[in-house]
Amino acid sequence: MFGFNTERSDAFNVYLFAASALGLGIVFNYLFFDKYVGISVFIFGVLAIAVTALLSARIGSAYRSAVPYAVAALCFMAMVAIRDSEFLTFLNIVASLGLLLLAAQEMQKKRVSDFKILDYIVTVVTIPFRILSRFIASVLFISRPSGSSSGAVIKKVLVGIVMAIPFLLFFGILFMSADAAFKQFVDSIFQFHIPENIFAQGVIIAVITAACLGIFVYLFNIPARKGEENTRELGFKKEAAHRSVEVSVFLWLIAGLFALFLIFQIAYLFGGALTISQENFTYAEYARKGFWELLVVSFFTLLVLLVMDMYTKTKSSRLSWFIFPGFVLVVETLVIVASAFKRLMLYQEAYGLTTLRLYVLGFIIFLALVFVVLAFKLVREKEDRFFAFSTLLLMIGFLAVFNVINPDAFITQKNIDRFEKIGKIDLHYIGTMSADAVPPLLAFSERITGEDKNTLQAKLMVKKDELERMASHWESFNFSRSTALKLLRNN
Repeated sequence: MFGFNTERSDAFNVYLFAASALGLGIVFNYLFFDKYVGISVFIFGVLAIAVTALLSARIGSAYRSAVPYAVAALCFMAMVAIRDSEFLTFLNIVASLGLLLLAAQEMQKKRVSDFKILDYIVTVVTIPFRILSRFIASVLFISRPSGSSSGAVIKKVLVGIVMAIPFLLFFGILFMSADAAFKQFVDSIFQFHIPENIFAQGVIIAVITAACLGIFVYLFNIPARKGEENTRELGFKKEAAHRSVEVSVFLWLIAGLFALFLIFQIAYLFGGALTISQENFTYAEYARKGFWELLVVSFFTLLVLLVMDMYTKTKSSRLSWFIFPGFVLVVETLVIVASAFKRLMLYQEAYGLTTLRLYVLGFIIFLALVFVVLAFKLVREKEDRFFAFSTLLLMIGFLAVFNVINPDAFITQKNIDRFEKIGKIDLHYIGTMSADAVPPLLAFSERITGEDKNTLQAKLMVKKDELERMASHWESFNFSRSTALKLLRNN
């Protein structure tokens, strides 16, 4: 059990958590309210992690194993201040939260590297409820009467004041909006203007404070509850199923179906331009026809193999009745994934690269690598945690690669290269890209003439006005937006 065992130390720790949470709530509101995200994400992340580390040191909790996950989270937070792509920003924030969640598990003395797939799912689903329950427990702990009657009275008064503050603000703002004389009276008393959006900010502060308090209480398990297990193993254990014949027949039938599909479709899947001309397909029809179905098939194949692997853990040889047909099925699925990849490549060659197409291409490559890891797991009979942790590392690696290649700039440059080859480009689309795309767009605008040049310059002027508005707050600083704005001002 983390922390001190005495009720007095528990009370002090909870008060310390509450004060720290309130401070983070106020900082969060200052950094994010009515502002664009930018360096504020990284600043808040650093502060939150630093506060957590200081509290951990005070409680006496070990947190060193959580450091790699926290550092990785900060790296993705920093990318929010570097890249401007909206979808990439969303992915970076989600990845940061996910990594911090894993760091929290490490602080709970649960080794993430030992997690199975189900453990990750259980963690994501149950953590919010655990944090909420700990927050409620901490509030009840703070507000319960103490040993002395005078102390109990003072505590009740303080709790009543704290509870009344948001209501006072809310009704006060309504009254000030309803009566100018009352507004003048309040202004004369406090000698400062109360902003009309203060209620919304109060809600933000309250929510973030509550969330942080719940997280702190969850991480450090205070107040302690007798009989509670601090480190409960996630997931579940299944007895090995000895159904070798059933599983073998099941897998071989699926593998046979896949083989039959590939034999009859081989010309269509990899025929490319020849198939398109013979079937009178457009590139769009060819690329789209069966594309999503192939991805769904691949996904469910992955699930089937993982479930079968879970239920066939035996000490006896699995080579002939599970591993071999499972490996064959993985190889067949990789061929199907490759066909989906080729379809999409043909599509983007014909119609250009878009944000959706790029991320789908990345997902296809990621899925192929997941199947390669699964094949290795089956052949070498690795544990479930090997596959789960390898998949986690692949996800982190892929997001890191996307941050490095700068998707919007990459997409824009590919469309420009395509224009220089075939003379076609969708200026309306690339003109709506994020600030990440401004440098290649400016360079491109200097090489084109006529109506295309006018269209692109008009798009860039709209982008310049948008960036000017976004640069009004230092908390919203973003490297890509700042660089693009300087280029547009000097252009």
